[in-house]
Amino acid sequence: AYRIVRGIDPKGNPCNPLENVIARLRSQIANKGIRCAYEISVDDALSIPIHRNDSVLKGFPCLSHLSFKLSMDRSELHLTALYRSQDYVQKAVGNLLGLARLQAVVAREIGIRPGSLVCHSTYAMFEKRKGIGRGSIQMLIDDAMEFADEGE
Repeated sequence: AYRIVRGIDPKGNPCNPLENVIARLRSQIANKGIRCAYEISVDDALSIPIHRNDSVLKGFPCLSHLSFKLSMDRSELHLTALYRSQDYVQKAVGNLLGLARLQAVVAREIGIRPGSLVCHSTYAMFEKRKGIGRGSIQMLIDDAMEFADEGE
């Protein structure tokens, strides 16, 4: 989460990419401007501390990119997320819940409601791991659905 609120601008100064997107969205809603130019690239090499241990990169995020878009009538905020890789058994539901919460917060900040949420993974895994079974996954899905219902 720190990668979307702590960044470095082109001049090398600290910035908050999410705050910048929210400010631009507010401005465009008020001015009826561009609907789809609100991006956060999570893999900005200037803002991500990568630790090398021999030849292995650690700390590189799975979430790569966030794209916020306004609906045609500017009443909804759509969010598209791109993941480099995602484990659909162990991580996807939690990631989707986190994205839905982020979308809801940004929508609330700009005074509109959340719209569609799309998540792409360029590498998907479906591995069942010890301790993660059907019951655990169903609990996560139920929690996500309950959260979604609260947002309506």
